[in-house]
Amino acid sequence: MTIRLALLATILSGSFSRACPPSAAAEPEDVFDLVSGQVPSHGETYWTLREVRLDTRLRSNIMDLPTRLFLAEARAALGRDGEAGTVLASIEQLDPGNAGAAALLADLRERAGGFLSAAESLSAALLRNQDVCPGLGDFHLRALRWSASQRNIGFLDEPYSTWPTPGAGPRVDYFRLLLLATRCPRFPDAMLVLGDELSRRGAQNLAIWAWVRALDLGHPAKSELSRRLETTFFLWRVGSGRAEASIDAAMAAIRRNVSTAERWRTGFQRVEWRLVLEGREPGIAEVLAECRRCGISRAAAGDFAELPIGEAELIAAEPRPEPPRSNPARPPRLDPWTVSALRTLAIAAGTLFLACIACLIVARLAPISPRKSRALTLSRYAQRMRSRRRGPSMFGGICAC
Repeated sequence: MTIRLALLATILSGSFSRACPPSAAAEPEDVFDLVSGQVPSHGETYWTLREVRLDTRLRSNIMDLPTRLFLAEARAALGRDGEAGTVLASIEQLDPGNAGAAALLADLRERAGGFLSAAESLSAALLRNQDVCPGLGDFHLRALRWSASQRNIGFLDEPYSTWPTPGAGPRVDYFRLLLLATRCPRFPDAMLVLGDELSRRGAQNLAIWAWVRALDLGHPAKSELSRRLETTFFLWRVGSGRAEASIDAAMAAIRRNVSTAERWRTGFQRVEWRLVLEGREPGIAEVLAECRRCGISRAAAGDFAELPIGEAELIAAEPRPEPPRSNPARPPRLDPWTVSALRTLAIAAGTLFLACIACLIVARLAPISPRKSRALTLSRYAQRMRSRRRGPSMFGGICAC
């Protein structure tokens, strides 16, 4: 029994606690790939083989919590949410409060439409581990809360009506926004907020693409999106390459190009299927490299004749790292003699200050000279003696003794 408990403690000490799925992208996709829908994802064949391997590995070591979490992710990706929930419940029994299990449970509830309960699970995971989803911070939690309420305000609490006022509201963490759009490509408000940020950066064509994607993903603020699309199109239609006569024609051209991205994703998963049948478990980068070798490449921004996107917009849309903030060095520690001397000097200065205040108070009082004080005393004595020598008052003071 002691050996079993020791083994359990050893395994739990290295338990897997990460909110995002292990296969989630660590870096954001290119901005044009995001707005055009060219985000790669694993296919069913990949997840089926991965589930078999993880199940075999878990049978050899049933206390392996990371393998359990990977297995729950694979079954969730295959659409077997009930079996994935059973695996997560076993993780909770072995390691109560596991942040990774709570976050994956939030993903399951999100796909089932329970956004509020998903937000509660992810909030609990963030309380246990602030870095359960590296790079995102609380952006995914805010997205879940927005999906639960869908107010007339962005998921970053910036009203939609502030567009196109430059600099209105808080500045967006652009890198996190791109990462959220990469990991949650079906989240519509990420596309709307991304379009607003691209518009502020001067990438107007890319902003139009992002807003059209938000409409196609079912964003409820259709009037706000229409206002953005119409205003931006008619302000920028005189630019080079803007051949469409109306915003409706431009939106139809964008949707045709997005369908091209869907065909590319199908080709990506076909190449992945071939690699899986060869006995490999390829990652996203490996499949992309094989696609390029086979001549299957993603569409570029300049490939579309109807709405070509210039190089200047692509440069403006790139996430630029913030300059590092200088951390001033701490002042050197003073020696005890200097500290004692400064303390004595401070006490002396305080005493002198109090003495000056006391002198000012005394100076403002009216002075009484000794001569005046003696004259006042003699006058009072004389009045007292005179009243004794007078007669009774009934005789009017005529008779004096």
